[in-house]
Amino acid sequence: MRRAGFPALVGLVGVGLLIALQLMVPVKFTKTIEWQATDERWAEPAPPEDQIVFADGHITLDRRARPTLGLSAARRYVIEVIDYTCPRCAILHELLRDARDMLPPDIAVVLVFAPQHSSCNDEILEDIPAYEHACSLTRLALAVWLADSTKFEPFHNWLFEHAEELSPEIAQQEAGRLVGENALNHALADPRVEQIIQRDLALAQRIGIGQLPGLIVADRSFSALPEQPRELARQIHRAFKMAESAPPPH
Repeated sequence: MRRAGFPALVGLVGVGLLIALQLMVPVKFTKTIEWQATDERWAEPAPPEDQIVFADGHITLDRRARPTLGLSAARRYVIEVIDYTCPRCAILHELLRDARDMLPPDIAVVLVFAPQHSSCNDEILEDIPAYEHACSLTRLALAVWLADSTKFEPFHNWLFEHAEELSPEIAQQEAGRLVGENALNHALADPRVEQIIQRDLALAQRIGIGQLPGLIVADRSFSALPEQPRELARQIHRAFKMAESAPPPH
């Protein structure tokens, strides 16, 4: 009995040591964005005062050409890449919303939309039923933003809060209530809705967001999400600090 039990005991001890070592190693929440072609940049045309620069100067976004959350005159920005039907995106949404209360008010969130359904995303080769309404909900969110940007954040929050039971019909009723049905229908017909979706899908692919949600701060991409808003706020603050202390690019 003792001989038979000894290897099992050694195995348990080994597993225990492995778990202990894993717990001792801190989780690496972020990694530096690897921009493959250093001579290529993602640059959206914008006056200097409206430019948001990420990834060591490789990404320049026009802050007025996309929805943002927070102060319109923010000095620092976080990129959040989302799909309203993505369960992990809903988790990040809640974490980030609470974390923003712990961050300086000069930090805002700029949204990049990456709906995971083939009706608007050509990269999706096989649709998953859970993402059936991804494109429709994204179109509605963008239409609300175009119709009345002050109503975007309430609708954005509402979409995530009701994600499990949402249909495009219910979401459209809420959008119409917020901005008015005529304004909503006019915005839904605006070609900019599809243009923004295709632009953002291309940007998400260029950055290398392999799995949603995506979260980018300065020159770092989050590869894991903390469980608590306070830790997320700390990691965002840390990523900004690391970027500020880094030597300027050549």
